[in-house]
Amino acid sequence: YTSISGNMTISFSGKIDKIKYKKEDNRTIIAIIDYKTGSVDTSLTTIPYGIGMQLPIYLYLAKNSDKLEHIEVAGFYLQHVLNNEITVEKNKSYEEEKKKSLLLQGYSNSNIEILSTFDKSFDKSNIIKSMSLTKSNDFSKNAKILTSDEMNYLTKLAEENISSAADKISNGEFSISPKKIGDTNYGCRFCKFKDICYYTNNDIVELKELSKEEVFGGDNNGMD
Repeated sequence: YTSISGNMTISFSGKIDKIKYKKEDNRTIIAIIDYKTGSVDTSLTTIPYGIGMQLPIYLYLAKNSDKLEHIEVAGFYLQHVLNNEITVEKNKSYEEEKKKSLLLQGYSNSNIEILSTFDKSFDKSNIIKSMSLTKSNDFSKNAKILTSDEMNYLTKLAEENISSAADKISNGEFSISPKKIGDTNYGCRFCKFKDICYYTNNDIVELKELSKEEVFGGDNNGMD
């Protein structure tokens, strides 16, 4: 729960499924985990448009919580639960496949000292999907990593999008302008009322597909 001040003061709250944390010295290292029963999408390239904001909003809420102080984020993840269908691989047991399906999917801190506080097996993780180190002690190409500064930037984007949404609501701005990126119409895909909506193709706002470099302005390993 947090408050944002600007042209007006708004209260914003949310419930994070799980925060694992460890207090040490003058900081608190945390890992954010959200459970998913459906498909898992960890792409962050729609965030500047205010789309796919769940994990960045959780970052914002955690960093602004009055329950934990001086936060350092080891990672933020989605965990796919209720995996009833398991694809069995040769020479692997059902239990091994079940554990594999529960691996955390998301982004980890590139600072090994911070990451290892949460996952001591990070060099060949049994907790985080695709997290491992190469023989030269670099992160593997499939590992999804972000720096602390990049995580802070996502937190800033979340706050800006929350404030923008609040301003539009207070000003009565409810235009029918579904956002589309590539072939995906993000504005309508989960709407329960799209079959009775009067929008036309002219109302659709076509947005540019962003790359990882355009989101963060640099080279970031592991970004989708």
